[in-house]
Amino acid sequence: MPDLQTLFNAVPTAAARDVVTEKYHNSLRDTLGAVINQLSSPVSQATTLTFSPTFLQSGLGPNWSFALGEAVGGGGTSADGWFPIQLPDSTHIQSLTVIGQRHGNIGSLVVQLWRQGIVDSVASELIYIDLSSATSPFNVTVSVQVNVPGLGPAAIAATLADFQLVNNSKYKYLVEAALTPPNPPDATALARINTIQVTYAPS
Repeated sequence: MPDLQTLFNAVPTAAARDVVTEKYHNSLRDTLGAVINQLSSPVSQATTLTFSPTFLQSGLGPNWSFALGEAVGGGGTSADGWFPIQLPDSTHIQSLTVIGQRHGNIGSLVVQLWRQGIVDSVASELIYIDLSSATSPFNVTVSVQVNVPGLGPAAIAATLADFQLVNNSKYKYLVEAALTPPNPPDATALARINTIQVTYAPS
Protein backbone atom coordinates (compact mmCIF):
# COMPACT_ATOMS: atom_id res chain seq x y z
CA MET A 1 0.00 0.00 0.00
CA PRO A 2 1.31 3.53 -0.75
CA ASP A 3 2.47 5.56 2.23
CA LEU A 4 0.26 8.19 3.85
CA GLN A 5 1.95 11.11 2.12
CA THR A 6 1.41 9.55 -1.32
CA LEU A 7 -2.26 8.91 -0.55
CA PHE A 8 -2.71 12.43 0.78
CA ASN A 9 -1.12 13.92 -2.34
CA ALA A 10 -3.62 12.01 -4.46
CA VAL A 11 -6.59 13.82 -2.88
CA PRO A 12 -7.68 16.51 -5.38
CA THR A 13 -7.78 20.13 -4.29
CA ALA A 14 -11.31 21.47 -4.60
CA ALA A 15 -12.17 24.88 -6.00
CA ALA A 16 -15.36 26.88 -5.61
CA ARG A 17 -18.35 25.40 -7.49
CA ASP A 18 -16.43 22.16 -8.28
CA VAL A 19 -18.58 19.05 -8.44
CA VAL A 20 -17.58 16.52 -5.77
CA THR A 21 -17.12 13.32 -7.73
CA GLU A 22 -16.22 9.76 -6.74
CA LYS A 23 -12.56 10.70 -7.24
CA TYR A 24 -12.68 13.05 -4.25
CA HIS A 25 -14.62 10.61 -2.12
CA ASN A 26 -12.50 7.53 -2.91
CA SER A 27 -9.14 9.25 -2.46
CA LEU A 28 -10.24 10.58 0.94
CA ARG A 29 -11.54 7.14 1.85
CA ASP A 30 -8.19 5.50 0.91
CA THR A 31 -6.27 8.03 2.99
CA LEU A 32 -8.49 7.62 6.04
CA GLY A 33 -8.31 3.83 5.71
CA ALA A 34 -4.51 3.94 5.71
CA VAL A 35 -4.52 6.19 8.80
CA ILE A 36 -6.86 3.78 10.62
CA ASN A 37 -4.70 0.79 9.72
CA GLN A 38 -1.57 2.51 10.94
CA LEU A 39 -3.13 3.65 14.20
CA SER A 40 -4.60 0.20 14.90
CA SER A 41 -1.33 -1.64 14.23
CA PRO A 42 0.43 -2.87 17.39
CA VAL A 43 3.25 -0.64 18.57
CA SER A 44 6.68 -2.21 18.23
CA GLN A 45 7.96 -3.00 21.70
CA ALA A 46 11.63 -3.17 22.60
CA THR A 47 12.77 -6.36 24.33
CA THR A 48 15.66 -6.66 26.77
CA LEU A 49 17.70 -9.84 27.16
CA THR A 50 19.62 -10.27 30.42
CA PHE A 51 22.88 -12.22 30.64
CA SER A 52 25.12 -13.37 33.46
CA PRO A 53 28.70 -12.32 32.59
CA THR A 54 30.14 -15.81 32.09
CA PHE A 55 33.25 -14.67 30.23
CA LEU A 56 35.56 -16.99 28.34
CA GLN A 57 39.24 -16.10 28.43
CA SER A 58 40.28 -13.79 25.61
CA GLY A 59 43.73 -14.37 24.14
CA LEU A 60 46.42 -14.93 26.77
CA GLY A 61 44.14 -13.61 29.51
CA PRO A 62 44.00 -13.72 32.42
CA ASN A 63 40.26 -14.21 32.56
CA TRP A 64 37.84 -12.72 35.06
CA SER A 65 37.17 -14.52 38.35
CA PHE A 66 33.61 -15.57 39.05
CA ALA A 67 31.25 -15.48 41.99
CA LEU A 68 27.61 -16.51 41.78
CA GLY A 69 26.18 -14.62 38.79
CA GLU A 70 28.96 -12.03 38.52
CA ALA A 71 32.45 -11.49 37.12
CA VAL A 72 35.11 -10.07 39.44
CA GLY A 73 38.41 -8.43 38.53
CA GLY A 74 41.00 -6.15 40.08
CA GLY A 75 43.49 -6.54 42.87
CA GLY A 76 46.15 -4.98 40.65
CA THR A 77 45.80 -7.50 37.81
CA SER A 78 44.18 -7.36 34.37
CA ALA A 79 41.19 -9.34 33.10
CA ASP A 80 39.94 -9.89 29.57
CA GLY A 81 37.04 -12.11 28.61
CA TRP A 82 34.16 -12.52 26.17
CA PHE A 83 30.97 -14.51 25.75
CA PRO A 84 28.58 -15.10 22.82
CA ILE A 85 25.02 -13.83 22.77
CA GLN A 86 22.13 -14.98 20.60
CA LEU A 87 19.73 -12.34 19.26
CA PRO A 88 16.57 -12.92 17.19
CA ASP A 89 17.26 -12.64 13.47
CA SER A 90 16.13 -9.49 11.60
CA THR A 91 15.57 -7.49 14.80
CA HIS A 92 17.34 -4.19 15.49
CA ILE A 93 19.88 -3.79 18.30
CA GLN A 94 19.12 -0.73 20.40
CA SER A 95 21.57 -0.66 23.30
CA LEU A 96 23.93 -2.42 25.69
CA THR A 97 23.62 -2.03 29.46
CA VAL A 98 26.27 -2.95 32.03
CA ILE A 99 25.41 -3.16 35.75
CA GLY A 100 28.01 -3.56 38.48
CA GLN A 101 30.30 -1.90 41.05
CA ARG A 102 33.82 -0.55 41.25
CA HIS A 103 35.97 0.18 44.29
CA GLY A 104 39.24 2.11 44.27
CA ASN A 105 41.36 2.94 41.25
CA ILE A 106 40.63 0.05 38.92
CA GLY A 107 42.43 1.59 35.93
CA SER A 108 40.62 1.02 32.63
CA LEU A 109 37.36 -0.94 32.38
CA VAL A 110 35.74 -1.22 28.95
CA VAL A 111 32.78 -3.35 27.83
CA GLN A 112 32.06 -3.75 24.12
CA LEU A 113 29.45 -5.38 21.90
CA TRP A 114 31.00 -6.88 18.78
CA ARG A 115 29.67 -8.26 15.53
CA GLN A 116 31.97 -10.85 13.94
CA GLY A 117 31.75 -12.39 10.48
CA ILE A 118 30.98 -16.09 10.47
CA VAL A 119 33.26 -16.77 7.50
CA ASP A 120 36.03 -14.17 7.66
CA SER A 121 35.99 -13.46 11.46
CA VAL A 122 36.24 -9.70 10.78
CA ALA A 123 34.90 -7.92 13.88
CA SER A 124 33.02 -4.60 14.00
CA GLU A 125 32.52 -2.71 17.24
CA LEU A 126 28.83 -1.93 17.69
CA ILE A 127 28.85 -0.45 21.20
CA TYR A 128 31.68 0.82 23.42
CA ILE A 129 31.15 1.53 27.15
CA ASP A 130 33.97 3.05 29.22
CA LEU A 131 33.37 2.35 32.91
CA SER A 132 36.81 3.41 34.13
CA SER A 133 35.47 6.31 36.18
CA ALA A 134 31.82 5.28 36.49
CA THR A 135 30.19 6.05 39.82
CA SER A 136 29.63 2.91 41.88
CA PRO A 137 27.24 1.17 41.70
CA PHE A 138 26.95 1.73 37.96
CA ASN A 139 24.11 1.07 35.56
CA VAL A 140 25.23 2.41 32.19
CA THR A 141 23.39 2.14 28.87
CA VAL A 142 24.87 3.07 25.49
CA SER A 143 23.23 2.83 22.06
CA VAL A 144 24.72 1.40 18.87
CA GLN A 145 27.46 3.67 17.54
CA VAL A 146 29.36 4.18 14.29
CA ASN A 147 33.05 4.75 15.00
CA VAL A 148 34.38 4.61 11.46
CA PRO A 149 36.62 7.57 10.51
CA GLY A 150 35.99 9.50 7.32
CA LEU A 151 32.31 8.70 6.79
CA GLY A 152 29.87 11.38 5.69
CA PRO A 153 26.34 11.74 7.16
CA ALA A 154 24.68 9.47 4.58
CA ALA A 155 27.31 6.75 5.01
CA ILE A 156 27.05 7.00 8.80
CA ALA A 157 23.26 6.56 8.62
CA ALA A 158 23.60 3.55 6.31
CA THR A 159 26.31 1.99 8.49
CA LEU A 160 24.25 2.54 11.64
CA ALA A 161 21.25 0.80 10.07
CA ASP A 162 23.52 -2.09 9.05
CA PHE A 163 25.08 -2.31 12.53
CA GLN A 164 21.66 -2.39 14.20
CA LEU A 165 20.19 -5.14 12.00
CA VAL A 166 20.73 -8.63 13.42
CA ASN A 167 21.83 -10.97 10.62
CA ASN A 168 22.56 -14.40 12.03
CA SER A 169 23.33 -15.86 8.60
CA LYS A 170 26.40 -13.61 8.29
CA TYR A 171 27.44 -12.67 11.83
CA LYS A 172 27.81 -13.84 15.41
CA TYR A 173 27.50 -11.41 18.33
CA LEU A 174 29.87 -11.16 21.29
CA VAL A 175 30.27 -9.15 24.48
CA GLU A 176 33.83 -8.43 25.70
CA ALA A 177 34.99 -6.89 28.98
CA ALA A 178 38.59 -5.79 29.51
CA LEU A 179 40.13 -4.52 32.75
CA THR A 180 43.62 -2.95 32.77
CA PRO A 181 45.09 -1.98 36.16
CA PRO A 182 46.56 1.47 36.81
CA ASN A 183 50.26 2.16 37.10
CA PRO A 184 51.22 1.61 39.87
CA PRO A 185 48.63 -1.13 40.50
CA ASP A 186 46.14 -0.77 43.35
CA ALA A 187 45.90 -4.11 45.13
CA THR A 188 42.72 -3.03 46.92
CA ALA A 189 40.82 -2.02 43.76
CA LEU A 190 37.94 -4.21 42.62
CA ALA A 191 35.50 -4.30 39.71
CA ARG A 192 32.35 -6.38 39.61
CA ILE A 193 30.13 -6.90 36.58
CA ASN A 194 26.79 -8.23 37.76
CA THR A 195 24.63 -8.06 34.67
CA ILE A 196 24.84 -7.52 30.91
CA GLN A 197 21.68 -6.53 29.03
CA VAL A 198 21.05 -6.12 25.32
CA THR A 199 17.91 -4.36 24.12
CA TYR A 200 16.51 -4.92 20.63
CA ALA A 201 13.35 -3.97 18.75
CA PRO A 202 11.39 -5.88 16.11
CA SER A 203 11.57 -4.81 12.48
